[in-house]
Amino acid sequence: MHDLTVTATYLWSRGIHLYSVQDLNMPTATTPFTYTIADASGAAVGSYATPVLLSAPTANGRPNPAFGAIDQDGNGVVSFYDALTLQVKKRFSHAFMADLSYTWSHEIDDGQGYGQSTDNLYLSNNFGWLLNGNYRADMGNGEEDQPQRFALSWVWAPTFTHRNGAFYKYAVNNWQVSSITTINSARPYGSATISVNGTPVAGMFSNFSVNGTGLSGRVPFWPINNVLQPAMEREDMRLSKMIPITERYKLALNLEVFNLANNWSQTAVSTGSAYTQSGTSNVLKLNASPGFGITPTCSCSDGYPIDGTEARRLQVSARFTF
Repeated sequence: MHDLTVTATYLWSRGIHLYSVQDLNMPTATTPFTYTIADASGAAVGSYATPVLLSAPTANGRPNPAFGAIDQDGNGVVSFYDALTLQVKKRFSHAFMADLSYTWSHEIDDGQGYGQSTDNLYLSNNFGWLLNGNYRADMGNGEEDQPQRFALSWVWAPTFTHRNGAFYKYAVNNWQVSSITTINSARPYGSATISVNGTPVAGMFSNFSVNGTGLSGRVPFWPINNVLQPAMEREDMRLSKMIPITERYKLALNLEVFNLANNWSQTAVSTGSAYTQSGTSNVLKLNASPGFGITPTCSCSDGYPIDGTEARRLQVSARFTF
């Protein structure tokens, strides 16, 4: 159509040689061990088998007892990003213009999130992964995954009458309404964890994680990044009254409303413990009220770009054009 365009775009991107960290002074001996997975009532509902890392026969349990962790920064992480975007543009005609876009995307990696939030090349530990040097064990939905996003912006500048006269010029005509609507689907925020409060395997190198590595404490039999930041919807709107003074000089009076519907959505959520292990028990018991995700007691952030808040606000302004 003469004032309408439709565009479809497909994007594929691969990241290679992304930041990774490996501990060169971590023991390698393991022993097979099977955990029992229990529900909140303590009834067994499944099992999880994993090799458990054992301490080296030295004073600090490491191959070289003269040092603790010897972390080697490397480039062993990869990422994949696919996106399909549909865009509809209506050019200004009949006092109306609009721009609509919808994006479906999927981002997968094996640990990109650990190094993405810092410009420090020298990462100081490898706590972001389940296994030392085996980054593929953490392959899954990345923290940059945004499954769906919808954005709509429009401007309406109607002419209500073609009559002449000051009343029609300054009161009836020269109004403008514009709006921006953005809707984001839920996206990954992090992984639920297991709290280990004992030593289920004699001689395990660390009891921070169920596999004894002392690295990531996430639930290894659940998908990575299973705690989601909730979906977000926001509507910003502006009402403007244009006051033509002369052909060269114009005054615009604006009323802007940010987050018109006063929608609220947390942008940071808790990734607390989902399972608990105690003493020498091999049971991983689901907490009755898992302390992750959206909970009434969650002290969470609600920052929103670009202005850093989701609060509904009104703003009045004037603009003089000459």
